[in-house]
Amino acid sequence: MKEDSRLFWGSRSPLACLAGGGILVMASCRLAYAILCAGALLWIYGISVLSAFLSRRFFPRRGVRLILAVLCTVSGSLYLLLLWFINPLFGMEVFFIVNFSSLVCLGSGVFERIKTMDLVEAVPRALREAAVLALLIIAMALIREPLGCLSLSLPGGKR
Repeated sequence: MKEDSRLFWGSRSPLACLAGGGILVMASCRLAYAILCAGALLWIYGISVLSAFLSRRFFPRRGVRLILAVLCTVSGSLYLLLLWFINPLFGMEVFFIVNFSSLVCLGSGVFERIKTMDLVEAVPRALREAAVLALLIIAMALIREPLGCLSLSLPGGKR
């Protein structure tokens, strides 16, 4: 239970890795990007951890990190495909941020922390870690966009 108390700060927080800080800066430039990035983080963390947990018996001893990278990338690509069905132009705008979200998931160390957990604990833990970073991104966008653009953007809205 002690690990659950350090979701927001400490060496196990999502912002402890450099990629978490990078996505915070990139995705918080517009509120629309922040909302889509928050959804991508929740989707990628949830689907990747669920699929890694369910298939970990079949992983080889070597190359597990590469397989986890493929799982994260495939789940991010599925999110991007769903986004492209809804709004192709906005999907092209957030392409890099969504793909970078896969690297944030892989670099956060969530897969190492869930090795000893069962499925009922692992997926909610991963979603809580993603929610911390997602809420920080949205909070930064709510501060940053009105100061820079004097307006707020929403996904699907006109600029």
